[in-house]
Amino acid sequence: LGLIAEPVNWLTGAGLTAQMVVGVIGAWMWFGNSFIMLMAGVQGINRDYYEAATIDGAGRWTVFFKITLPLLRPVMMYVAITSLIGGLQLFDIPYLISGAKGTPGRSLFTAVFYLFNMAFTNRQMGYAAAIAFVLFAIIAVCSFIAFRLMNKKED
Repeated sequence: LGLIAEPVNWLTGAGLTAQMVVGVIGAWMWFGNSFIMLMAGVQGINRDYYEAATIDGAGRWTVFFKITLPLLRPVMMYVAITSLIGGLQLFDIPYLISGAKGTPGRSLFTAVFYLFNMAFTNRQMGYAAAIAFVLFAIIAVCSFIAFRLMNKKED
């Protein structure tokens, strides 16, 4: 059709195309899990709340913001924290796409990919262990902050 002059080099081209490919694959991979968790949370909400809101004359948006979202808070917190941890521990997709080299220009290096290269390619086990500990600390702090933010309105 002649829409583009040359094919797009998705994985080795300049720019953010390889990172976009990793992001789309990761989102597609985790979407189903998150969706199932949230749907289970919605189905677990007692229908009596919705019936009482309907009798009181509440609209759809009021029901959503005053009943559904507050009751989904624990499920949303679980999904948010597991997604955060999964994102920080991303290794498999960049590893498979880059062929264990971190190409193009190391733009696909994640913390765990860097840890893997330090430990098994460069044989710097102590440095890799330090990276793992720092990654653990970052995940712990981010999880604690997410916990506090999600439970802030309950206090």
